Amino acid sequence: MSELKRGWRRVKFGEVVRLGKERCADPAGEGIERYIGLEHLEPGDLRVRSWGEVADGTTFTTRVRPGHVLFGKRRAYQRKVAVTDFDAVCSGDIYVFESVDPTKLLPELLPFLCQTDAFFDHAVGTSAGSLSPRTNWTSLAEYEFPLPPLEEQRRMSSILERVRSAIESSDAAARWADTLFRSLRNHRVLEFSSSSARRTLDELAAHSGIVDGPFGSNLKSEHWTEAGVPVVQSQHITSGKFRITQPYYVSESTCARLYRSEAKAGDIVMVKKGVNCGACALLPDGHPRSLLSSNCMRIRINASEASPAYVAQFLHWYREQGTFEGLIGSTQQRATTLRDVRRIAVPVPPRSMQDGLVDDLQSIEFTALSLRRRHLEAAEIQMLVSRTLSGDA
Repeated sequence: MSELKRGWRRVKFGEVVRLGKERCADPAGEGIERYIGLEHLEPGDLRVRSWGEVADGTTFTTRVRPGHVLFGKRRAYQRKVAVTDFDAVCSGDIYVFESVDPTKLLPELLPFLCQTDAFFDHAVGTSAGSLSPRTNWTSLAEYEFPLPPLEEQRRMSSILERVRSAIESSDAAARWADTLFRSLRNHRVLEFSSSSARRTLDELAAHSGIVDGPFGSNLKSEHWTEAGVPVVQSQHITSGKFRITQPYYVSESTCARLYRSEAKAGDIVMVKKGVNCGACALLPDGHPRSLLSSNCMRIRINASEASPAYVAQFLHWYREQGTFEGLIGSTQQRATTLRDVRRIAVPVPPRSMQDGLVDDLQSIEFTALSLRRRHLEAAEIQMLVSRTLSGDA
């Protein structure tokens, strides 16, 4: 337990926080229109963004007023904490908290206190029950934490509120960018489909450009090495991007033996079988010569025929529309074949239009990435301040 800063004091949660016990037997009769269930609280989100209508019927009687802090006592590991900004009644699986004395614990700081790792650890550690564990007020009231002076509380709550706003705004903007990305791609591809000639992937591919990985018997785990030629795995192809999570390698001699299944930067790699069948990604610039695993295939587009990046975007769209499902066999194992993939017809507009779409999509992706970095930076600040509230810094 770290030494307290000057002016700080260690208190128990129950000394500065009151459990709301106000009841409302007739919500509709008292003009209350909304009720809040545990399902309406989202982990990590301090806003109550959904609710039920009292007029539709409810048995909840716990009174909630604007500014009250709600804490999900059932399955506390879900980390459900929120602040209400309207009158309501709530589920018995939700505790209602408020500051006993605003001159001792600033009400604005309370929700952030309830979001700290230390508080959740205490709540989870004192929960009872196997299928649906619940914490109890008696245990929560015993939680000890360092309480800063009121002026320091004001400073911390101000920082945390600004950080929360930054997290919410960057997250919302990133989601909007994702929506814009898909909307633009959908609009342009449909436009190209109605005004451009179509060519099959086989026609667009370089010589022997569409191949699959070696048979499983030709590439086994016994061939893995600690270094050498990297192996393209299906788990590396997610969300339209190629990301190596766990690298696998084979020796140069193994790769030479299976040279037919090599891949390089600029190739489109696709998952051939499994749950993620049809997912694809463009191997980025600078990616080293690689070897396909047995459940992947490679599509090498002739750059004089079409932009590989454009074709990759089309294939993402093709799969998102559900069209790719028609190429997946009816067996228990989801899989497609080289023959079916080669027959996929791609609208091929003038190269300037292909490049224009790719540039626009990359610009939106860059914006979304910047927003997510801002989100992470704000979350790190929030974590640092929260650690101070927990007495860990």
